[in-house]
Amino acid sequence: MSPEAARAYASLLGEIKHVEKEIASPEYENQMKAYQSMRAQTKRLIDEKQAERAELMEKIAQGKKMLSDFQFTDQASIDAYREEIKKVCDDYSEAKRITGNKAASTFAALSLIAAAGLLAGAFYIYYFLRTSSLMTLSFGLVGAAAVLFILGAGLFARGRHYKKSLNLSSGMLTEVFTRHLGNGEISPEAMERFLKRMDEFSNLNATILRSEATAASQMEEISELQQKQNSCSEVIEEQQRTQWELEKKLEHLANCKNQIEGLKHLIEENDRIQEEIAAIDLAQETMAELSATIRDSFGLYLNKTASQLIKGITGGIYDSMSINENLNIFLNTKSKLVPLEQASSGTMDQVYLALRLAAARLIQGGEDNMPLIFDDSFVLYDEERLKTVLKWLSKTCRGQIIIFTCHQREAQMLTANQIPYNLINI
Repeated sequence: MSPEAARAYASLLGEIKHVEKEIASPEYENQMKAYQSMRAQTKRLIDEKQAERAELMEKIAQGKKMLSDFQFTDQASIDAYREEIKKVCDDYSEAKRITGNKAASTFAALSLIAAAGLLAGAFYIYYFLRTSSLMTLSFGLVGAAAVLFILGAGLFARGRHYKKSLNLSSGMLTEVFTRHLGNGEISPEAMERFLKRMDEFSNLNATILRSEATAASQMEEISELQQKQNSCSEVIEEQQRTQWELEKKLEHLANCKNQIEGLKHLIEENDRIQEEIAAIDLAQETMAELSATIRDSFGLYLNKTASQLIKGITGGIYDSMSINENLNIFLNTKSKLVPLEQASSGTMDQVYLALRLAAARLIQGGEDNMPLIFDDSFVLYDEERLKTVLKWLSKTCRGQIIIFTCHQREAQMLTANQIPYNLINI
């Protein structure tokens, strides 16, 4: 028997239940393919977003370059430039209006001429006429001439100023319109086109700002997607480690199941052996009970019959024998009881023959109807013992006697003592 098999079987059953419970937990659910697909999809989205952002950044760079080519940096610079050109245009219009006014120029010239005439008259009166009344008039003419001279000079200076302003503003507008419109012609329509051009720059700047906001938003989305991709990679690595652990646990589970299958055979063998042991114990108890019953019921008869037979078998050397309750055999002599183990082997065989014959008579109810079969039962007999037992058997047993032997001396002894027999050589 394998006494440890049941305990090992119970231990393995517990281990199998524990491992099966572990691998049934959500921790060991295989989600690797799902996360690999998610990571691949996230990578595609990242590539798409990065391509879109790269294209957008290229457009932003082109837009900024266009603004930079015209010395614009932001909306404030565009507005300042627009206002500056509008002011130049207003100055140009004013200067053009004033310089184009012929009456003012004529009036200025006439004022200067009149001032010169009045001044000449005053000198003439002062130097040639020199009367008191005319002297007063002379001074009046000088004052009037001064007034007219100042007025004419002011009008003349004002005309020169606006002419200079017209030249400056027209040159600037010509340059601006040529640069932005491709044509330096100064006109209200050109100014309208310029303002529309400035609106285009404003729209471009607004588009750049929106694109930059979109690019920043895309960058945040890309960053989030990259974090998601990294998380997927971490989960995949964890899944790979978990699946490796799961494979080890499944391998351990398979080993446990293989061991438990082997233990099942041992336990079945243990059960079979236990059944045999129980059967043997029952047989032993039954035999012990039967032995006690036989000993109690037939012990005396067996002693009596065996004692009668031992005298004839030994030729009177022993005339009786006894068997105690422990089945120990003693030979009775005139002086003492001799234990069977102290007798010779030949004597032991004679005693066992007497017991078998006594038991045979007991089974047959005291009759000798059944044949007696001896298979090399006289090997240890000497010549004298063999002659004695063969004579005794031929006289005492009335049934058939069959002797199996590989020697010739039984036949020779039967022939020498004229005991009839039938010899069969095999």
